[in-house]
Amino acid sequence: MEGCLQLNALKSEEFQTLTQFFKFAIVGATGTVLSLTILYCLTEIGHFPYWMALPIGYFLGITNNFLLNRKFTFKSTDKPFLAQYSEYVVSMIFGALGYTISTILLTEIFKIWYFLSAVLSVGVSTIIDFTLSKIWVFRKNGNST
Repeated sequence: MEGCLQLNALKSEEFQTLTQFFKFAIVGATGTVLSLTILYCLTEIGHFPYWMALPIGYFLGITNNFLLNRKFTFKSTDKPFLAQYSEYVVSMIFGALGYTISTILLTEIFKIWYFLSAVLSVGVSTIIDFTLSKIWVFRKNGNST
């Protein structure tokens, strides 16, 4: 009986993580659209080098994502807003590095159009971002949510 309860608790925890990941992905899609729109506009209209426009778009996208993930994905109100936002920004630096490095590698080494490289690199940052958000930024009571 106790084994069944532990199995149900594990399944429930796995289901919660999977649900959070899908919500995180939906929120991330909105941030990605925002980020890529800014990248394209700054590069094509503003004549910024793509590598300079990448972090600007990324930062505005993650700010959008923080606000939505705090409210929608993780329903987090445990921490003060600015403290949690600071943690989120710090954690997203790792995702931004993965995103930027993979975009530059795909563009410069494999000669893929910078915009397509950026789209392909979103997967790298998504995995990094979700992991750090779950285990650090939006954890509850010292545990991951």
